[in-house]
This record gives sequence, structure tokens and C-alpha cells, in this order.
Amino acid sequence: MSGYHNVEEAEEIIGYHFDNQSFLIEALSAPGSGLSRDGNRRLAQLGDSVMKTVLLDGLYLAQDERCERRFILQRNYSNIIAATGQELLNRVGENQFLAKVASKSGLDVLVVLNNSQRGQPPSPSLLKATMGAVIGAVWLDSKRDVPTLQTLIRRIGYVATTGISD
Repeated sequence: MSGYHNVEEAEEIIGYHFDNQSFLIEALSAPGSGLSRDGNRRLAQLGDSVMKTVLLDGLYLAQDERCERRFILQRNYSNIIAATGQELLNRVGENQFLAKVASKSGLDVLVVLNNSQRGQPPSPSLLKATMGAVIGAVWLDSKRDVPTLQTLIRRIGYVATTGISD
């Protein structure tokens, strides 16, 4: 574990133990924070795509001829809304939604900021990237295990149900 990352706390929050903790360290590192100039950008791009694939896969498998199963999405942690297809992808991709997921889970305080960001809370766009990067990190470390990602997505509050394992 790096001296400025609390890897064990992050693993506890997400409910996943990393074989290669460098994936998680990268996921929690803002661009310019010292690990690398790009920080978690590459993992965030991967994680965003993987999350969309897992969510759409669940939606596709949950459909039948008569009706489309609706995903239940926790928004603002006070009201529950239903979403299907593109609505689901749009909502889980919003900066504000993902910032709330990061804050609610406790991952927001574990992000390593760059010098210009220190002393202020992480921006919603940085928290969105961090959430995507964490998903990308788990995807790589789990050797692309979809059930592991489904569990992670539910555990950290992306959706109350992914429509597959419920």
C-alpha cells in the first residue's frame, strides 16, 4: 500500500479485495496527484464502458415479450425513480449522481487530489471519474468477472437492482 492511500478502507467500502492493489491506487488518484500525470483517467474510461455494458446486459436479460423490467435507481438517496435503457445510462452517468454515490459510499474522502485541488472537496467530475475508475480497477483485477461487477454496482449504490441476480 502506498503511504498516501488507504487501500484497505476503500476495499472495505466496495466489498472487494484486490490481488493487485496498484489498480485501486490508480483509481483513487486524481490526474496530477503524483502517481502519474493522467491519474485515474484511463481506468475511468474503461470503467464507464464496463458499467454501461453490465447495466445494459442486465436490462436485456430482464426483458420479456410483455414488458420491460425497470431498473430502480437511487437518486439523491431520498427518492426512488425507475429507468429503462437510455434513461438508465444517462442518469448513472451524471456527475451529480455519481458524486452522491461517491459521498454516500465514503470513497470521496479517499481520493488523492493534486496540489491545486487540496483543501477543497473533490469536484463532481472528479468523483464521476473516480467511480468509473474503481469499476475499471475491479474489472481488471477480477479478470473481467461480470458477477463481481454486478455485486459492486449494487453495493456502492449505482442501482438498487441490476436486474440479473435479484
